[in-house]
Amino acid sequence: MVPTRIRRGISKVSPEFGNNLIGMKKNNDNREQIVRKSLESEFQLTLNQRVQRKLEIDHQGIIGAHHFSEASSECINLYRDGYFIAAVMMTHAINEALMKFIADKNIIKIESDWKKQWHSKLMKIFLDKNILTKQSIDASIRIWESYRNDIHHMNPAVSGIKFPELAKSNLQDLSIIEKEIFGATSKKRSTYPNSTKILGFNKRRNGFCLFKIELTLILVKIGTHPIF
Repeated sequence: MVPTRIRRGISKVSPEFGNNLIGMKKNNDNREQIVRKSLESEFQLTLNQRVQRKLEIDHQGIIGAHHFSEASSECINLYRDGYFIAAVMMTHAINEALMKFIADKNIIKIESDWKKQWHSKLMKIFLDKNILTKQSIDASIRIWESYRNDIHHMNPAVSGIKFPELAKSNLQDLSIIEKEIFGATSKKRSTYPNSTKILGFNKRRNGFCLFKIELTLILVKIGTHPIF
């Protein structure tokens, strides 16, 4: 039975209106079933491709719980699920965040007059001070130079970019950088960072405590970064 009062201002409801409500509910139920079947079908059809893309990225399993960690995890999932343009955009942002993070940890100030040259100047400082290896610096430069402005401003040049290949390449380069920054070795119940200069601390201090403090928390919480 249709209620005589649905909301303030409506005192009576016609039988036709009640039938329309029932019909709308059935339509919504049908729509939900259609969407569900469509998504299930799409997932099954693309599952093998997603698995292969996941295997292509040899990412760093655990990273510190910093402001960019969630973005790093989502970036991998974007590539896995075939959202290549979004994945490329994310690699640009994460790359910049990581370089600024390393600069901050080593008390290197990014001067205001550097403007658009801040990345290249940081790379030179990191190389001169042996803070990052040349392999990671080259990886960061490749990401920086991968059509960053054209993609973020959606310039006409994007029509000629092969996004699947670019996303794969950028994520592999990002993996190189993250492995150098956050790679660690466990020994005698302590966890020691493989590189101490990157995060700007003394190697002799207790490794486990150091990691817990310096990385805000070394989350062995699997949800922060996909290990598998």
